[in-house]
Amino acid sequence: MNGEALDKEMVITIDKNHTHMHNVARELMQSIVHQHVTDSLLMKYQKAQQEFIHNLDQYKEHLFSWRNLHDALTGLPLRHLLYREFPLVRAQCQRMNHHLYLLIIDIDHFKSINDTWGHNAGDDVLRNVALALKEATRKAERIYRFGGEEFIILLDAKNDRDAQTAAQRIQQYLQQHSFLVGDDKITVTATGGLAKVLETDTLHQTIGRADKAMYYGKNTGRNRCIMAMTDSEMLTIS
Repeated sequence: MNGEALDKEMVITIDKNHTHMHNVARELMQSIVHQHVTDSLLMKYQKAQQEFIHNLDQYKEHLFSWRNLHDALTGLPLRHLLYREFPLVRAQCQRMNHHLYLLIIDIDHFKSINDTWGHNAGDDVLRNVALALKEATRKAERIYRFGGEEFIILLDAKNDRDAQTAAQRIQQYLQQHSFLVGDDKITVTATGGLAKVLETDTLHQTIGRADKAMYYGKNTGRNRCIMAMTDSEMLTIS
């Protein structure tokens, strides 16, 4: 179960137990008015109240945990949540007879941005890139801040061609948008590495292939997207 589904289920449970507690409270008040209070009714109300408070405490813990799994700078899920959600997204793709692909996006020349405009500007660029990636992706495409200037996107696609088209769309969308850094308007590009999640793959293995594809793109010119067909065969998408 992913975070949004768990959140919804917990809120529904809280609402259900809140209503139950009030119904029992109403029953208890009526029994007090008619002077027919019983130990069993008192225990029933106490149990309903404790269950409701327990639900609230659980939800509070869930919100704290959920906040810690998201990046404070960009608002994106962090790599810990990627590892948690990966099996669920993979299973969902399998149920739909689709394939899961993993795209690593790495900002080009990010160090030079920090060196030229400072780290505050670098943070602004990371926030803007995250926003652009959100705009470029579709509802079923999950984005994560993997670390530094790297982002990972899980793509649900019917075949390699559809996955390549999606990766190209995301990489080129970023290229077409400029950001304001201080008084300067700059264009930020990124290099992407795409890999299909094979049946026997772990997440670590898929990331490894996507990473090789991304570094191949860095070494052959940047601002492009490469798909790792195998550990050694690379296909230039854009």
